[in-house]
Amino acid sequence: MTTLYLNVPRDKVDGEGKKSYEDTLGSAIGSGYAIPMGQAMQCAAGSNVVLLCQATGQRAQGKIKALKLTGEKTGSGMVRYDIYMEDLAAVPYCPAPASFGRTGILVVTT
Repeated sequence: MTTLYLNVPRDKVDGEGKKSYEDTLGSAIGSGYAIPMGQAMQCAAGSNVVLLCQATGQRAQGKIKALKLTGEKTGSGMVRYDIYMEDLAAVPYCPAPASFGRTGILVVTT
């Protein structure tokens, strides 16, 4: 089973105008995440998704509904996705099982 972890860092909200944990949880859309192609292919609809804000100790879990290309790329050419989620529910905080990459995601397959 694949789990996609999404980091929603508090400092990016003020500094770069990114969506907050609360806004992401409320909309059930993770906006503009850069995901390497190989990892994106592992994240099918129905896979687990975990939304984390490490700074505030908040966590929600649910399922991936869809990954949709935004049409944008990073400076290095990696494509960005909006991650549509469903059945998101706040749960007690527990950190990700490994460090997040530069793009704020972590894909774990068990």
